[in-house]
Amino acid sequence: MAVFVLLILAAQAAASGVISAPDPVGCETEATTVASATALHRKMDADGNGYITRVEMAGFITKTMNGLAIPGTNATHPLPPLSAALFEASDTDKDGRLSLAEAIAWAKRDFALADTNHDGVVTPKERMAFAQAVMSDGQTPEGVSLSHR
Repeated sequence: MAVFVLLILAAQAAASGVISAPDPVGCETEATTVASATALHRKMDADGNGYITRVEMAGFITKTMNGLAIPGTNATHPLPPLSAALFEASDTDKDGRLSLAEAIAWAKRDFALADTNHDGVVTPKERMAFAQAVMSDGQTPEGVSLSHR
């Protein structure tokens, strides 16, 4: 998952008490990014089989939103377009589910892309610049459209 998505989901999860709160103004290292990705993957993996499905991700997002319906979703498309695009981009083996290895690999890759000065630390400024670049490009670094279903 992208660094900015991890931050957003982690903040939502922390607000609901699902995981401990991230430091929204602090810096991240690759180790803290991997730890966040690992914790988030374990929380999203509702059945504990080591993989996250689109339905599990949607359930997690709904839970962190305190049961509110996710706008633009239905039984056929359980994830909003942005989440669906990020799911597809991180599902590198295209088996329709996210393994922990895929989540960690994606988190590490996004960390490396966000760490523009290559000092091993992603600052809030770097994190925001990376998120803004992805959003303005309209696609993930893999080329998956953010409006993808």
